[in-house]
Amino acid sequence: MSLQDETRNPPQKNLRIARSKQLTEGYSAASEPITGKYWAEGPTVLKIKKHWMVYFDKYTEKKYGAVRSSDLKTWEDVSEQVSFPAGLRHGTVFAVKTKWFEEVFKVK
Repeated sequence: MSLQDETRNPPQKNLRIARSKQLTEGYSAASEPITGKYWAEGPTVLKIKKHWMVYFDKYTEKKYGAVRSSDLKTWEDVSEQVSFPAGLRHGTVFAVKTKWFEEVFKVK
């Protein structure tokens, strides 16, 4: 599970993860921050091949970022390797068939 730390004192606004073998119970304590010294919020998580990717809003920098991990323990900031559409807001990721995407977005 990805979660957002919003500790007021000292101020924190970072992302962390917790683990469980069950969806509804048994979660570990939150990890150390997986994001940097900037304020981060609105995480969305997906797995691409061997890497877990967490996309998020770099709130005070007015841009989006990403971190990745192959073991959910060691995280690498890959913000400079990704791009996001203008006007993007917090959201989630889901799979669609290529044909549907091409029809809806008139891609040829």
